[in-house]
Amino acid sequence: QQQQQHHSIRQNDQKNPNASADPSSAKNTQNTSTDGTTGTSKGGYPENPDTVKVIKALRRIKFHLEDCELGLTRTYNEAFDHHKQTQEAINWLTLHLPEHRLPRALDAASHTFSVAYIPEEMKVDKNKIKAKSEQRSYVKAKLVQQGFPIFRCEAVSRSIVDQAKPGQHVDGMVLEGLSVLMDEMMSEGKKKTDEDNDPTDEGAWDEVEMEKEGLEAILQGDFECQSFNDTKGFLWKMRINPSSSSSSSSSSSSPAPHGKSAADCQGWWCVYMGTDTRYPHALPPMWFELPGLAAQQRLNLIYNVMKKWHDEKMKGTPVMYEFTEHLKSNIKTIVAGHGPKVKAWMQNLQLKVKKSSKGEDGTTEGDVTKQTTDTKQQQTKNRNKRDRPRKTRALKRDETVDAQLKQQLKARNADSSYQEMKTYRDKLPAFKERKRIIQTLDSHQVLVISGETGCGKSTQIPQFLLDHMIEQGKGSVANVFCTQPRRISAVGLASRVAEERAEKVGNTVGYRIRLENKVSNRTRLTFMTNGILLRQLTGGDHLKGVSHVVVDEVHERSVDIDLLLLVLKDLLKHNKKLRVVLMSATVDASTFQGYFGGCPLVSIPGRTFPVRKLFLTEALMHSGYSVPRQLQMRLKDYEARLDRISALKELLPQELEDEDVRGVDSCAEDAALFDDGNRHQCDLDMVETLIWAILTGKTPGSENKQRGSRKGGGILVFLPGSYEINTLVSMLRRSAERKPGFTTGSPDERGRRGDKEVWALPLHSALPIRQQQYVFAKTSSYAVKVVCATNIAETSITVTDITYVIDTGKVKETQYDSDRKMQLLVENWAAKASCTQRAGRAGRVSSGVCYRLMSRLKWKALPSHQEPEIRRTGLESLILQIKLLKRNSRSSKGAKTAARAEKVVNAEKALGKAIQPPSVDTIRSAVVFLKKVGALDTTTEALTPLGAHLARLPVPNVQVGKIVIMSAVFGCVTPAVTIAAMLGAKSPFLSPSEAREEANKARDSFARGKSDHLTLFAVAEAYEQAAKGGIGAAKRFCQRNFLSFATMRVVTPTVNQYLQALAEGGFLGDSVSGHALRSKGTHAVPPQYNRHSSSDRLVSAVLCSGLYPNIVQIKAPKHMIKTAYGAVPAENTAKELKYYTRDHGRAFLHPRSINFTQNTYETVWLAYSLMMETSKMYIHDTTQVSPYALLLFGDMPEVDVQQKAIVVDKWIRFSAPGRIAVLVRALRDELKGLLSTKIEHPQTDVSASPVTHAILKLLISNGY
Repeated sequence: QQQQQHHSIRQNDQKNPNASADPSSAKNTQNTSTDGTTGTSKGGYPENPDTVKVIKALRRIKFHLEDCELGLTRTYNEAFDHHKQTQEAINWLTLHLPEHRLPRALDAASHTFSVAYIPEEMKVDKNKIKAKSEQRSYVKAKLVQQGFPIFRCEAVSRSIVDQAKPGQHVDGMVLEGLSVLMDEMMSEGKKKTDEDNDPTDEGAWDEVEMEKEGLEAILQGDFECQSFNDTKGFLWKMRINPSSSSSSSSSSSSPAPHGKSAADCQGWWCVYMGTDTRYPHALPPMWFELPGLAAQQRLNLIYNVMKKWHDEKMKGTPVMYEFTEHLKSNIKTIVAGHGPKVKAWMQNLQLKVKKSSKGEDGTTEGDVTKQTTDTKQQQTKNRNKRDRPRKTRALKRDETVDAQLKQQLKARNADSSYQEMKTYRDKLPAFKERKRIIQTLDSHQVLVISGETGCGKSTQIPQFLLDHMIEQGKGSVANVFCTQPRRISAVGLASRVAEERAEKVGNTVGYRIRLENKVSNRTRLTFMTNGILLRQLTGGDHLKGVSHVVVDEVHERSVDIDLLLLVLKDLLKHNKKLRVVLMSATVDASTFQGYFGGCPLVSIPGRTFPVRKLFLTEALMHSGYSVPRQLQMRLKDYEARLDRISALKELLPQELEDEDVRGVDSCAEDAALFDDGNRHQCDLDMVETLIWAILTGKTPGSENKQRGSRKGGGILVFLPGSYEINTLVSMLRRSAERKPGFTTGSPDERGRRGDKEVWALPLHSALPIRQQQYVFAKTSSYAVKVVCATNIAETSITVTDITYVIDTGKVKETQYDSDRKMQLLVENWAAKASCTQRAGRAGRVSSGVCYRLMSRLKWKALPSHQEPEIRRTGLESLILQIKLLKRNSRSSKGAKTAARAEKVVNAEKALGKAIQPPSVDTIRSAVVFLKKVGALDTTTEALTPLGAHLARLPVPNVQVGKIVIMSAVFGCVTPAVTIAAMLGAKSPFLSPSEAREEANKARDSFARGKSDHLTLFAVAEAYEQAAKGGIGAAKRFCQRNFLSFATMRVVTPTVNQYLQALAEGGFLGDSVSGHALRSKGTHAVPPQYNRHSSSDRLVSAVLCSGLYPNIVQIKAPKHMIKTAYGAVPAENTAKELKYYTRDHGRAFLHPRSINFTQNTYETVWLAYSLMMETSKMYIHDTTQVSPYALLLFGDMPEVDVQQKAIVVDKWIRFSAPGRIAVLVRALRDELKGLLSTKIEHPQTDVSASPVTHAILKLLISNGY
């Protein structure tokens, strides 16, 4: 295709065949005037020192002089420096010159590589071509031989063969295709005029016969007339021989077309005269049999004949002899001149295959065209309708609804059965501030509420807002959104508030979370996660139908919360009726008040019981636990250790002397050692010892709570992550079975009769809702609850029977290193605000105790508040979201601001408006990455179509989103989307310490393609098959294979959500509905989008397209061993293989990777999902990828034809002959255009494109 769009190659100077041998001859190309300035070359480029350098550089590679000038002419750009100009010229010449004109270093024919090409003559029996696929290939090949653009030949041949009459000869189809393409070429794709469509002259055939007799008499042996297969017409052949023409004597000394001898221009001009021909009123189909010329040069000849006939108005005149002489005299000039205007041709193209008869359905071609156009318009309309995000409609007053809601509220409050709940609510501290809160919001748009633990802010304030509007007779326009940081909080609060209002969830009160919602048209108070509201705002929703937005737990300062505050601040300027309430127990009020222009603050005291705060020294004293002596080695400075111990003792309270169990001095010393030596770990042995001290009544006061009554208070343990939680739960369950008088139990299973049950329950965000709800179950009189939780239990949820809190003081959080451009997962000390929240959990129902497993010295040094997540994480997804938010916000504000919709949103400026902006370096690093993956324009930073789609997809990061989109382009939706869903969840593989070897074997049994990602898909397939037998069978499958049932259960809903998002974006066509995808999942995906799902190589390539630039190179040491036959290479072990990244040096496969034990690979490149630095630089979830995947989906490759190399991203190098390298680069350019079209217009079918076919064949066959 590149070849079709360039001019033909210039002529070769036969008088100077040795020109290319002397590089110094390039000096002669510069014409210097008397004043020292440079002139202009014959080729059209200015002759100056830079262009002379280019010519010299090309000559050193052994290009012919005229080739050097040609390459510079075709690629000259005054903006280029001479280095870039040289490379562009080399690329053009390598791609367009005949192979025998290339320097040996660049000629693919001199290497073992080969390039597929279309032969000059099809070695095939035309009479045996019956199948339509064979007919299409034959017709296409014949058309391409005449130089027509290959993609038009593909489309025309397909159309003609599909509409051919039964029994029609294949050569007749070729003639029909020639007619179509010749008409298109001359009209440049425009519609024919009435003059072009004149009726056939009745005497035309008589004129044809007379002209044939004249040609036979004049040309004699240079003219042949023969029947043409079964087409009932005749083939006229006129010999083209420049040297035999007397009129060409003047030009006989001129050079032949570039790179050709005079003999190359000899051959036949062929014209088909059918019995129904309109000649001489219209030119008949024609072609050239000139084996010595390139296809593009033959097209130049056809174009020249047709242009001359049109320009000189030869219509109605016999012209065959005149044209024959014209061709003989001017063929050398014609083939080196300009061809058809391909660009204008393609822009104005309308395929017009002649078919006078009606189709089988009774429609004419015009009808079909109109129907096709109408269908496409309807599809676009439907897609736009689907793409339209969910928006809240502006609520209108309805007096009937107002009266109904008001009456329902009065009736409920007057109901005797409701009085107990009403009394409970009225006693909450928040109720005392009800009037003040309502009055403040009447005069201000934003209110900050600082409510201490237990005041009832999360459950009561949203109800105050709703009830006030109902009481004022405005219930029909009341719509309160209350956001929560976690799903469990949204669901739990909705349930509690619905219970307080004596109704079921989904009536007046509902919730919306990912993959689940319970709302109705009666819902007036909706609890939702921050992400759900953000996705709604992403679609340009100005919340015209929302009266209040309550943002709870703002102190957590997640990325979603900070982005939500930024958007709401801008939204309040345009929506004056909206009211915003910010709530938290430990809010930094001044920060939020300042951000919202000095908005008012309401403080609400808590209603909690006293909580005694104890620290590490007391924990060690009460539990009897001794800190391991090896920790002493971690504090090498003895003097510093003594200073720490001395400082700590000064902070100890006097009352500890009365509780001295081991000795205050000894415990203080241990506490000092623990603070310093164990600062990066969580000592689970000490936690377990302290738990059993509480359960057995060994701690002060616990004997009254645990031994004195059959039912003691529960224990809530705060741990940094799910690994620590699962480990401690397992430890407690094992020890409960061993301790006399105790047994393990749960809400679903009872323990031994007569023994006290210990319910060791995990609580973290990865658990399904049902398992999370276990912590709220009421224990029996013989049971005690031990909840092991992350910071998910800090706020919003209340476990009612907790009287003890053990706070390890640790939290796992991600940090982004902008210098190294990578995420770090670190375990840090929590902030004082978080620890205060944790302690408050012990005093919700009675007085309690909180053990803080840190010294008072450490507590004093803790920061007041946690660093906002926006300042310690990557910002790629956030930047896409904020750009889409701003763009949609502008475009939906009406005609006055629509013109600003396309204005580019600067990331630094936009994020600079955040409440605490991230660093400029982090923002710039994210922008660079987004440009690299194609989500942002490389020059303007504007959101590209790909970036807009990625921002809309409900995926965890940009890379996963790109995998999902690319799977629809290349027809492997099911495996790729399933893998994407599993990457967004916790790892399904369990590795219990007591059965680690068995768990590894079970994991390895699913191994597929030396890929963690394909292994995940294999696990999902096997689980889906097992789940057909019911939930019990699915659980047994997971238990048998050491898989997390909680993880596997969420995969299918997530896959369905991704598929629905793909369909809404238009990537799955119009034949599938969102309802079908929600109910049937992958089984509802149209077959054409899964036609290549069985190819692991293609799926791996699609993964590479999304994960790039996350690539590592495998390096293996070379060992030789002696044998009887000499030294041979030794096989490497898995430990000997080393993995290197471009920017971070050596990295290590995570031990849980399926490739951790691999010692051989088919390629030296792996793509990975995540790099995380913990104890080492670990890479997680790896897949081996082929060189072709990197060449096609990595950075745009740079071609070094002299070194016979292709370089991706300046470090991934492949060797290839120059011509092969340039062809790869050209294919990559075509792929870029194809993907741009598909992403911008998702419903465009690119599966029939020859570029798609070439790429699929290359990736699936791995180049073979």
